[in-house]
Amino acid sequence: MTIGARVLKTGLAIAVALWVGTLLHLEAPIIAAIAAIFMIQPSIHRSWLQMLDQLQSNALGAAIALGSVWIVGSSQSSPILVGLVSVGVILLCIRFKMEETIGLTLVTVVIVMEAHGQGWNIALDRLAALLTGIVSAFVVNVAISPPRHRVRLEKFMQDAETMLSRLLRTVVSKELKENVAHEDYERLKTMLRKLDEFFELYSEERILSKKYRMHRDDLLAVYKGMLLTLEKGGNVI
Repeated sequence: MTIGARVLKTGLAIAVALWVGTLLHLEAPIIAAIAAIFMIQPSIHRSWLQMLDQLQSNALGAAIALGSVWIVGSSQSSPILVGLVSVGVILLCIRFKMEETIGLTLVTVVIVMEAHGQGWNIALDRLAALLTGIVSAFVVNVAISPPRHRVRLEKFMQDAETMLSRLLRTVVSKELKENVAHEDYERLKTMLRKLDEFFELYSEERILSKKYRMHRDDLLAVYKGMLLTLEKGGNVI
């Protein structure tokens, strides 16, 4: 079993969130760790977008939760009210196209509504813990072993070319049994799907230097042509 960088960074993000939460003297630093679990993304660009979406949706969820408890009264903050507020928050997240933030936003709603009965300070402390976890995970994802999508893209492309060449040669000469050829073809299709994912991640990278940005654009054009060639080769098989 291979432990990838994303797995290690998730563990590190949890540790950092707990550590920062303790330094800030939060009442429940474990909530920061829960928030960090939701945040690690496969690219810096996606991590940045995820952080912005999470901050917006969680602030919205917390505001709705606090407003609902304030209107109804903390003594009447029943499970039914929590459930109704959660449904409303889900619909708002879908409406604003922030579906990926629903999980953590619902955690915010439940924690804030549950804590509000103990006072505003506790509710705000819980919200601060959630924001601490979000920011901590983003910092870890950016600072520790940033994803190298170009390297992975080129390696998978070489492997796919080798697999395709082997299949084209052996299928025509009938050197492979049909079941073996079918298994290799399924592996090739899996590799092509991963190549599409890596290509998309590499194309999303933000480069400040104009010179390197132009170089990256040239590489993307070459890689796109190579991907199309591999896909056509798969269709031939």
